[in-house]
Amino acid sequence: MPSRVTLIRIFVSSPRDVEDERKALEDVVTRINRTDGEERQCRLELWKWKKDAVPQIGPRPQEVVEQQIPQYDIYLGIMSSRFGTSTDGYGSGTEQEFRQACEQWGDTGEPWILFYFNDDPKNVREPYEAEQLLQVVQFRKELEGKGISGTYRNGAVGFRPEVEEHLRKVLQRLRPVKLSGAPEDSRQEDPSRYLQLLARDTSQIDIRGLAGSAKAHRFPIEDLYIPLKAVAGEHPGKSGLRRGPSLRESSGRVDLATALRSPRLVIMGDPGAGKTTFLRRIANCLCRARLGLEPKAARKLGFDEAPIPVFVRLSDLHQHWDRCGMQKGAPPKADSPGWLAHFLAAACRDEETRLDEEFWRRVSRSGPAVALLDGLDEVPSDRDRRATVHWLEQLASTYGNLRIVVTCRPAAYQTESVLSGFELTRIADLEDEAIETFLSRWCEAVDADGEGKAQEHLEKLLDALRRRPEIRRLARNPVMLTALAVVHWNEKRLPEQRADLYESILTWLARSREKLPNRPPDDKCLSILQTLALAMQVHEEGRQVQVPQYWAAEAIALEWRELPQEARLAAAQRFLSQEEADSGIVVKRGTEIRFWHLTFQEYLAARALAGMGDQEQHQLVLHNLYRSEWKEVVLLLAGVLLSQGARKRVDNLISAVLDHLGQAPSLPQQARCAGILGAVVRDLTPFRYEPAAPRYREVLNEAMAVFSQERSKQIPIAVAIEAAEALGQAGDPRFDEDHLEENWVEIPAGEFLMGAQKTDSALPNFDVEEDSDYPEGPVHRVWLDAYRIGRYPVTVGEYQRFIQAGGYQEKGHWRDGGFGEWPEPEDWEEQSRHPNRPVVGVVWFEAAAYARWKGAYLPTEAQWERAARGTQGARYPWGDREPDADLLNYQRNVGHPTPVGIYAQGSSPVGVCDLSGNVWEWCGDWYGPYGTGLSRNPRGLNEGINRVLRGGAWDVNARDCRASFRLHGRPSLRNYYFGFRLVLVGSSAKTEKR
Repeated sequence: MPSRVTLIRIFVSSPRDVEDERKALEDVVTRINRTDGEERQCRLELWKWKKDAVPQIGPRPQEVVEQQIPQYDIYLGIMSSRFGTSTDGYGSGTEQEFRQACEQWGDTGEPWILFYFNDDPKNVREPYEAEQLLQVVQFRKELEGKGISGTYRNGAVGFRPEVEEHLRKVLQRLRPVKLSGAPEDSRQEDPSRYLQLLARDTSQIDIRGLAGSAKAHRFPIEDLYIPLKAVAGEHPGKSGLRRGPSLRESSGRVDLATALRSPRLVIMGDPGAGKTTFLRRIANCLCRARLGLEPKAARKLGFDEAPIPVFVRLSDLHQHWDRCGMQKGAPPKADSPGWLAHFLAAACRDEETRLDEEFWRRVSRSGPAVALLDGLDEVPSDRDRRATVHWLEQLASTYGNLRIVVTCRPAAYQTESVLSGFELTRIADLEDEAIETFLSRWCEAVDADGEGKAQEHLEKLLDALRRRPEIRRLARNPVMLTALAVVHWNEKRLPEQRADLYESILTWLARSREKLPNRPPDDKCLSILQTLALAMQVHEEGRQVQVPQYWAAEAIALEWRELPQEARLAAAQRFLSQEEADSGIVVKRGTEIRFWHLTFQEYLAARALAGMGDQEQHQLVLHNLYRSEWKEVVLLLAGVLLSQGARKRVDNLISAVLDHLGQAPSLPQQARCAGILGAVVRDLTPFRYEPAAPRYREVLNEAMAVFSQERSKQIPIAVAIEAAEALGQAGDPRFDEDHLEENWVEIPAGEFLMGAQKTDSALPNFDVEEDSDYPEGPVHRVWLDAYRIGRYPVTVGEYQRFIQAGGYQEKGHWRDGGFGEWPEPEDWEEQSRHPNRPVVGVVWFEAAAYARWKGAYLPTEAQWERAARGTQGARYPWGDREPDADLLNYQRNVGHPTPVGIYAQGSSPVGVCDLSGNVWEWCGDWYGPYGTGLSRNPRGLNEGINRVLRGGAWDVNARDCRASFRLHGRPSLRNYYFGFRLVLVGSSAKTEKR
């Protein structure tokens, strides 16, 4: 039989000027009933006299109400500017109802009493209104003395999160959840309480900065969360798609949640990409599934049964190591997998959930459980990160049944900080649809005055985004999108550059304190916090993201230099305590303190650097320039300086970086320098900034060696990619008009053996990985006339010329079909930021139209394979050596397409680049079976359903990057890893320069 649901009545008492707050309360009750109510088998019900009282004749209106008030469990009063109409012996009906509730409580201990006052009541103009407000103030003073009142700001928007948080806490007291009826001595084995607390802690998204209020406005995570996409490795096949869950054909992206099917997973994402929120959402869903509140949630995430979720910030775990490393009973070694159970048991003691170390060891060993480990990049230093990586590998090796998910920023996930045996996936930028969905939900959440106003707000916000490309790019990052929404809500405008955006949001957070007594003004507050941010950034043990409060107070104590020395530390500690409550820019965790978001720390550190003299600033920057945890600070420093109009200081900073190279720098040093300076210039695009130092161009030119097959051997591939991106932004000289002829490679006429077979190792083109799903045989002889093939896949910059020349409007280029169906490639705005990457997100028809515009062709399948394997039957363009991360962009090692030609070691003997990995390349042929015997210049079937794709891509394994591997897709299929290259044959060998 279904369990009996307990009804908990709330009596709402208020004057008539808080109608919006009453409506908000209805939404809150509905939401609580859907979550906590289900969990606790109860239902909240509001009793309101306007709705629930039956009209009748009576001596007084208040008496009519009193006679019909049912027995209630919670009394909830609200006042703003009005006190109400007087009744017999009371100043108003609201006061009378409150006094009666207090009298009843004194007799029975019930009901629970809550009363709220608006901290921002409307201005009064009439004497009667002033009299009413005075009564409210006097009544409020009385209640504050009893400790039973709460406050809110910003009308219904501010009231909603306050009352929701309090009602949930009251419900916990009125209806505590029993631990499955377990006897007292076995409760420590029941994780229900742990799951309830984790579900509660992960159920909300905190948004700060609304309307100058520093307090975090809490929104249910299901109201604002937008599912993230991953740029993942699923491939088109016989029915258009191949391997794994289906993906959207428009972009080649999958829901990030599908990646959880991997038992060992690293989720890479840029700052603010939503990594932490994603893990919190997963933890919340799994808690609800384990508690029986949402049984199907686990299967939606790809789990056969709901594992116990463990959510841990790796920086917290690292600090736990430091605190407990020498304690009795702690794991004996730093890399011991037992540290996870030790940490969780300590956390459970703090929460009184009674789950001991042995319980967590057993869960880790036997499962089902998933460890959601957030922020590998937040571990303080490179050394500590390497130790953490080693520990994670030990954890994975020891606990085979424990699923492990780790998040990290790209800059911190390379070389020795890469996890062996973990699959890598990268969070994709938000798509237009996701942006609009979030903003629509946002406007509904913050506009409490009805759907019409929310829609008007949404249209204005979308219009502000659409009119400015730089803002649209910022909006593809979830944290930036949220910040944009907050700034627009407050200021009705949007900034164009990241530094301006951070300045706006932090200023709004800081301004709130000016309304409070004895608090510094906003500019002074930010000055103090930037001192703390820089101190944490230059910590002697490496950048810290969380520090003891006493350490933080010591770091900023000199800001009170006017006080006696013994009073400075007390003032600093008082400031930090007040700061968390006032603005929330910093938050406390136990006895430690951190910035609410790491990006705030990085921006404020950059702000502190901008306030220094050039000599001191340059010394600090140069000392930390190439540390991954300093990259964002350096980029933001340049933005802060330009926002202040200090263009000359940016020039000086770049000159200092260049001078620091010395007179005879090595090639890796120059490539590394080109990479970081190129990233700075790219970040300053809204300012149209170009470095004045002549040596900047010289370094970029020297960095061209990253494309040299010989010289690039000296350069780590991660450094080479950064340098190549910088060259792309500055203008990659390989694609100047004077160099276009060099981008064709002559393939002489002749015969070669095409295809592969795995039946007889004694016969030609034997390959044990020949794919039977996409037959690569039979091996057959092919004769090809001479032709020229593009040294590189067609780049974004090259394709942009086609668009600018009106290629999408000229029907003659589209004889093969598709005219008028697409305005540009997928995600073109984002792609255009990377001119020397291969163009992607193009259907076969777009590739064919571009080829015709250039007077060239898409290669036949035979031409492509001949260029990729030569005449000796090599498995890969470079030969038969097994692939690795220095030869090609594959297996999501990078997570996106890379500038063409950067994997010079993996090019063919005649210098054709990127034939293996990076992007799949459309061929001219229809897909079909090979023939036998000698074929001359074969072109595949005369008609068909699918076109051929060759070469593998950045997201696939080595097998799919072999020269003989065949893939196919519908010509209208568009994915983020589809590109193409061209060939010239016969009379087209000399093409017009376009």
